[in-house]
Amino acid sequence: MRVLQETAEKVSEGDLNIRSDISTGDEFQQLSETFNTMLANLKNNADQLRSVNKSLDLKLGQLAESNLALYESNRLKSEFLANVSHELRTPLNSILGFADLLKDALEKTVNGDPKPARYAGNILQSSRNLLELINDLLDLAKIEAGRMEIRSESLSLSDLFEGLVNILKPLSEQKGLTIVAAVGGDVPIIQSDPAKLQQVLYNFLSNAIKFSPQGARIDLSAMREPGGEHVRIAVTDRGPGIESDKQQLIFEKFRQLEPSHTRSHGGTGLGLAISKELALLLGGSIGVRSTPGEGSTFWLVVPLKIASGSMEMRGRLVLT
Repeated sequence: MRVLQETAEKVSEGDLNIRSDISTGDEFQQLSETFNTMLANLKNNADQLRSVNKSLDLKLGQLAESNLALYESNRLKSEFLANVSHELRTPLNSILGFADLLKDALEKTVNGDPKPARYAGNILQSSRNLLELINDLLDLAKIEAGRMEIRSESLSLSDLFEGLVNILKPLSEQKGLTIVAAVGGDVPIIQSDPAKLQQVLYNFLSNAIKFSPQGARIDLSAMREPGGEHVRIAVTDRGPGIESDKQQLIFEKFRQLEPSHTRSHGGTGLGLAISKELALLLGGSIGVRSTPGEGSTFWLVVPLKIASGSMEMRGRLVLT
């Protein structure tokens, strides 16, 4: 019994190599052998656990190195994309300028052949589409690289809405659309980034124009949220609507819906993804409410006041 007790005490101190040595030929020897078998099993299990832990440590180290490499690759990709997009804009702006001059000159030349002017118009339109794509890529790269900053200024939503309606008037008139803007009487002058807020709403409105049927109405509204610290801005169209299982996809990068009525309008699938990121930078939330066949409402909720500088991405995407 004393030998077994001393052996048990050694085991309790962490020594799994010790064994009891009893040769009495009775139950004590059987107990000792059983005890030694138990110790051998414990030792094997402990060795296996150490081996597994060592393997896990190795895997964790490899995973950490992989994550670091992925982070660095993503950073380099974002910087490359930002630099390339910036460099592409310079020659493209030159192409746009000279194509515009060429189109004006050809329109003034009276020779009975409208083709040269039409060709110049095609160059202009294609160049503008390419410039829009490059600008989207540049914005996305800046956001991912953390280069986007907030410039908070006093902003009248009524003035912002009026400017947006005027900017988009040529597009809306082509389809006979009416954009009706309304700002609630309790909505004050807000402190936000006018350029980024305008970009989000421009994306909302341009999409509404694309998918609205001929002669339809588009509503642009702003109202103060319950609690008084935020304002909700919404754009409602009478287009085909979006199925519920597709509503989250449209805010992902390079994602577009598959139906023909969507694909026929083209686009890169970046507009709403950039809008979501800008909404987060503005300290707000963004979302969509839509019923197939009844149109869609894209909305943005932003605080009445934000500070300038780099902002934490504290917003969220909400779909209701």
